[in-house]
Amino acid sequence: MIMRGQCALCRRRRRLSESHIVPKFAVEWLKRTSATGYIREPLNPNMRKQDICKGRLLCATCETRLSKWETRFAERVFVPYHGTGQRSFKYEEWLLLFAVSLAWRTAVNEAVSFRKHNPPVAPFVEGAANYWRALLLRECAEPGPYDHHMFFLDFIERATGVDLPEKMNRYLLTTVDSTIASSARQAFAYTKLPGFIFWSGIRPPKPEGWDGTRISQRGVIDGRQRVAQRGFGEFVVDRCKNATARMSNISDKQHERIVQTALKDPDKAIASLSHRCFLADRRAQKGKKA
Repeated sequence: MIMRGQCALCRRRRRLSESHIVPKFAVEWLKRTSATGYIREPLNPNMRKQDICKGRLLCATCETRLSKWETRFAERVFVPYHGTGQRSFKYEEWLLLFAVSLAWRTAVNEAVSFRKHNPPVAPFVEGAANYWRALLLRECAEPGPYDHHMFFLDFIERATGVDLPEKMNRYLLTTVDSTIASSARQAFAYTKLPGFIFWSGIRPPKPEGWDGTRISQRGVIDGRQRVAQRGFGEFVVDRCKNATARMSNISDKQHERIVQTALKDPDKAIASLSHRCFLADRRAQKGKKA
C-alpha cells in the first residue's frame, strides 16, 4: 500500500517511507549480538520481532539525507567502539548532524502527545524541533543555541550514590530508547543507543555539568567524560526501571520460547552480549549485598 502525506522534514506531499525513530543499524546490531537473534520491545514483550516499530515520517529523499549521517556514525564510531574497543574519535560536522537528527526525530514523533500532556513546555520543544529541522535541511549553518552531547556507556558493576537496578547493564548495552523528557525547570531530547547516550538541551538549551561530551562542528571526543548535571543518573535509572517493569510482563510461554531458541546454539548464546550483560548484572547485585 502506497502511503502519501506530508514529509515531516521537507514538508512536501510525497510518498512516505517507513522511518525508524532510532537508527536501523543499531537494531540490526542488537539482533546480531543477542542470544536469540530477535528483539522484544517493552510495549509488547510477548512478541518477538526482527525490527522495531516504525512510522510514516519521511519521504525517500529526506530518509536518504539522514541516512548519510547515520552511516558515518555507524562506520566511524559505533562499529569501532563495540568491535575493537576504540575510545577516541575524530569527527566533523556529520556527528553533530547525526545527533541533531536523533533529537529532531524524537521531538517530531512525540509532538502531539507532548503538546497534550505538557502544554506549558510544548512551545520550547516545538521551537527546538523547528530549529533542528532547518539545520538538517541546511537552511542555517550554525548549530544555534542548543547543545548536543554524546556520553559513552560501558559495563557497570558498581556505582556510587545510585542504587543500580537489577538489569542496568542490559538496559545500557542491549536496548534502544528515546524520549522528550521534561520537568518544571528543564526539557531535553534523550536517545540511548547500545553503548551511547545522546542528550540535547531544550530548556535550558545549554545544560550545565557536562564535561568532555559536547559535540561541536568538528573535533575529537573520547572516554574522558563526566556528567555532573543534577538528576542525570536518576533519570537513566528510571528509564531502566520503566523498561524492565514492562518487560516483566512477558508470559511463561514466551520466556520458555526464549530459552529454547537460545539452546539451539548454546555457544552463540554464551558468547552473546546479552549473556555478558546478564553476568555483569549478577555481579553488580552481589556487590550491593557484600
